[in-house]
Amino acid sequence: PQYTAKQFIDATRRGPNEKTWAVMKGKIDHKRRDGQRAKAPIRLGVRFTPDSALAKLKAGEEEYMVRQAYKREDATVTQLKKAPKGSILETAGLRPDELTMSFLYWAFDKETEKDSVKMVDCRVFDLKDAKTDETARVYISEEHFFPLRVKFRKKGQEDFYRTMEIRDFEKKDGFWIVTSLRLYGPGWKTIVSFDDSRAGKVADGIPPDLFSELAPDDITKALKALEKK
Repeated sequence: PQYTAKQFIDATRRGPNEKTWAVMKGKIDHKRRDGQRAKAPIRLGVRFTPDSALAKLKAGEEEYMVRQAYKREDATVTQLKKAPKGSILETAGLRPDELTMSFLYWAFDKETEKDSVKMVDCRVFDLKDAKTDETARVYISEEHFFPLRVKFRKKGQEDFYRTMEIRDFEKKDGFWIVTSLRLYGPGWKTIVSFDDSRAGKVADGIPPDLFSELAPDDITKALKALEKK
């Protein structure tokens, strides 16, 4: 069927029909044109419900909790631990909430011409952050309702200053999981590779290390907060 812009966006934003989880481990590799490089391990644990997602992210020494309700335009990001020597995510051009696709929930602005990403037909939408007026141009697979590329443009600017692309994904234990991301801008690029991933249904049990290094009481509080959203 031919979906209207609103129907298509709504379908893309829709959460899973049942409660699921995923754990993804890998590395961040950042390069700059002047030869500077930065590397760090990355770990993401996510708990999905039909209404929202709760994620625990560790990148290098930094740690974050991210909560994204599927009916809100903004994610809640809490920094649990700062890196002693600056932010690897800031250096790499990646925001914690982008790993839960927070930009998908920004306000609809307009639909632009269709395009393709790696020969996959996509519908293309401009979405706006209500707080900053930053624009995300999102390329979403027509067949799978999943974003494959997003380009970011700051308020008042013509050019996009940062791009994030899904490089690879695979089906694991019946679930589609992103295995590689590429981010780039003028003079720099970053590859985020997840080479060790697991996923499953909550009904079949949640791994005890889903939110690794969080105290059991903190996990309980976080999950209760998620259930209330």
